[in-house]
Amino acid sequence: MAVNGGWVVETDRDRCIGSGTCAFTAPDVFEVDGVGRVVVIGPVAVGDLRVRQAVEHCPMDALRLIEVS
Repeated sequence: MAVNGGWVVETDRDRCIGSGTCAFTAPDVFEVDGVGRVVVIGPVAVGDLRVRQAVEHCPMDALRLIEVS
């Protein structure tokens, strides 16, 4: 999980199949590690549409975007 400026991205590595959709969409935020699972590697900026798109397009719903007030 990563926190920065009110957005949190939760990852469910058990659901992740390593498609790389998130890493392709926001490569400075997500990476697929050596075992083929998503890792948050960078800051998650509020309003970054790439992060929202990565979450929405994950084929296994392994990412969850939480807006913290």
